[in-house]
Amino acid sequence: MQPYIRRITSLMVSLPFFLSACTSMNAMPVIVAPTLAAKSLSIAAATNTVVDKEKILSLNSNNQITLSDSDGRNARQYLLEPNVIAAALSPDGKKIAYDREEPLNNILFLLDVQTGQSTQLSKGQIAGHPGTLLWSPKGDQLFLSCTVGDSSVFQIYTVDLSSGAMTPLTSFTNGLPFKIVSFNSLSNDGNTIGLTTLTMPPQGGFSQGTLQILDVKSRQIKTVLDEGHSGDIIRIGGAYLSPDGKTIFFIGKQNEHYRVFRIGVDGSHLQQVTQENASYDIAEPVVFSPDGTSFFAYTGDQKPGDPNGVPTLFSTDGNLIRQLSDYPNGKVVSWIKVPQ
Repeated sequence: MQPYIRRITSLMVSLPFFLSACTSMNAMPVIVAPTLAAKSLSIAAATNTVVDKEKILSLNSNNQITLSDSDGRNARQYLLEPNVIAAALSPDGKKIAYDREEPLNNILFLLDVQTGQSTQLSKGQIAGHPGTLLWSPKGDQLFLSCTVGDSSVFQIYTVDLSSGAMTPLTSFTNGLPFKIVSFNSLSNDGNTIGLTTLTMPPQGGFSQGTLQILDVKSRQIKTVLDEGHSGDIIRIGGAYLSPDGKTIFFIGKQNEHYRVFRIGVDGSHLQQVTQENASYDIAEPVVFSPDGTSFFAYTGDQKPGDPNGVPTLFSTDGNLIRQLSDYPNGKVVSWIKVPQ
């Protein structure tokens, strides 16, 4: 990757709504963590939706990844190498895909949950990567947005798990330093992608966000909302499709704070989700529960001396259920229901 591309990528993905801390990993033996299990149990009890075989995957800034059942049992930690910027749990709960940033490129790995061993998937062609990685519903592909080789243009790609081959789903023509395409979410049926296009004004200043959806089969892209039509909501980013695929949840700044908002995929019914009077900012990612009744987000507090951010559980109508204050700079990245 060209050095100037790497520098500009790092600058742009550090925009205020990208507050999530990067974490890191490399395979290590599994460590059972009963104290984390107790904390996870509190989360499940608070939602009153404890379901056997649900799994939550989280990353933190202490080079740890934690995997647990939704009822808090069988919590496991993996101690990992630095510079992992994305991770995702497979639909069957058996593997964790992660993206590790190297000096000149990014490399994808697959970690076996039971053995803790990692195998390299990609062959070093991935350059700039905003940091979202998701599995296909069948568990046979990965999705991400990135630049490849010396190109400065971001595209959304699928990655074949057997060969590591990458196939582009988009054909954007403009790239850095003026445009980043950030892949955010995938519908439950795998047919629709939620993405954010960030455009940097040529004269400088903050990037302008546009929420879009991509039809995987037709490759057609539809704009749902852009900052020119979002009223007093600015710095929008993160197109997170609800499990039913009918609504996009996103992050935006309004009245000096970052909040979660929602809008129909047809561009209708724009409304604020999280509370107006909350003292903290909210940042990506937004991770829905399998039944779509709640979601995790990453929250930060502007008060001096407070943690940069903690994972926070909300109901989809915006009520705060629980903040995990013991996990500063942690973020939940996957929440799945393992097939029975």
